[in-house]
Amino acid sequence: MQTKIIALILSIGLIGLLAGTATSQENEAEAMTASIAEAVVCREVVDRAPVGGGDVFPKDVERLYCFVRVTGADTEIEIQHKWYYQGELVATVALPVRSDNWRTYSSKRIGPQMSGEWMVEICLDQGEPLQKIVFMVE
Repeated sequence: MQTKIIALILSIGLIGLLAGTATSQENEAEAMTASIAEAVVCREVVDRAPVGGGDVFPKDVERLYCFVRVTGADTEIEIQHKWYYQGELVATVALPVRSDNWRTYSSKRIGPQMSGEWMVEICLDQGEPLQKIVFMVE
């Protein structure tokens, strides 16, 4: 009797595990349809639009923004902005995407001693890179 109960519990657990894996794979596939329609590093964001975009900024800029417009997300997903300074990861910002045409941004304070090459890598929440933006602070 105990053997049958244990077998039943294990079977139910396995079915639940397989269902969870399928759901996870479906969410991953839906997220994979998301793409970056627009991405820019800029001096500010006004009315949900980038202002002062470029690839070279003065060292007295104080703060920069990475603005993105994500399209094609069929479900709510999360993206990440990974900010790199001279090849070293200095910040990771998680951002929700809640529709199939979603604008969002992150910002990074830039100290006067932080001149050189910068990069923002835009990734899905699983870490898969969607786009990279390289820029200079001089």
